[in-house]
Amino acid sequence: MPRVEINMVEGDHSVIQKLDFMKKTTEAVVRILHCPPEDVRVTILEYKRENMSRAGISVLESG
Repeated sequence: MPRVEINMVEGDHSVIQKLDFMKKTTEAVVRILHCPPEDVRVTILEYKRENMSRAGISVLESG
């Protein structure tokens, strides 16, 4: 069973965008790995901005 996990900052993308992403990701996995769509699991893990940093600088500070 293929599992795809995506990590992103909360609030950067709309629900519609995330649904479209999960659908297209599933289609790509099915096409490439030749498995039934029912076996594909796509999970989006969202993190609050205050819990993220890049190069030691909070995402809140960097915009």
